[in-house]
This record gives sequence, structure tokens and C-alpha cells, in this order.
Amino acid sequence: MARLQRGFLVRAVRYLAAEAGIRQFLDIGTGPPTADNTHEVAQRIAPDSRIVYVDNDPLVLAHARAPLTSTPEGACAYLSEDVRNPERILAEAAHALDSQPTGRPDPARHHGPRCRTPTAPRN
Repeated sequence: MARLQRGFLVRAVRYLAAEAGIRQFLDIGTGPPTADNTHEVAQRIAPDSRIVYVDNDPLVLAHARAPLTSTPEGACAYLSEDVRNPERILAEAAHALDSQPTGRPDPARHHGPRCRTPTAPRN
């Protein structure tokens, strides 16, 4: 299942960066770093791509900071936040992403944890 999800991620990011011209990505529920992370795929096509990774697992974020480095033209940021706090995610992500309207949506990648996430907000 993990390989299928990773394959989908690579195909989706490749299409969005190459065909749709998307340059900003919000990767929610990042999980541990592996090959072909969102920034690697996007910045291979468009070095100026900006990516914000979001996860609330301290171990994931500790392992992510070292290998997930951006190209000089682009940017990578990492947020320690819970998927159940979308307002905080968007507010913090705005510091790394260009908030100017581009006339096209910038995608957020979220798959995996949604099936296991309780709906009650966490304080």
C-alpha cells in the first residue's frame, strides 16, 4: 500500500509541476522521508517550487529536517501541527508559501491519515 501511495504522489506532483504549472505544495501528513519526496519531484521539474511539509509526529519531523532540503531557488518548510487544526496549518504555511492569488489553485497533498483521524478537535 505504501508503494502505491508513493507512486501516486510522484505521478500527481510530476503532473502538477510539469503540466499544470503549480509551484506551491502543502504536504499534510508527510510521514517519514523516503525517496521521491514532494520537494524532490517538484523541484526536479521546477527548481523554484515551494513546499511546506506538515506532520505532528516529532520523530517524523526530526528525521525530515536533514534530508528534506530545498533547491536555492525554491523553499521547504516543516510544520509540527495536527491535521485537525487546518486554520493553524494554513496560517503557518502562509509564511513559506506565496499568498498572492495566481488565478489557479495550489494543491495540498493529504492522503493516508484521514481514515484514522477523529473528527473532534484537539486543544
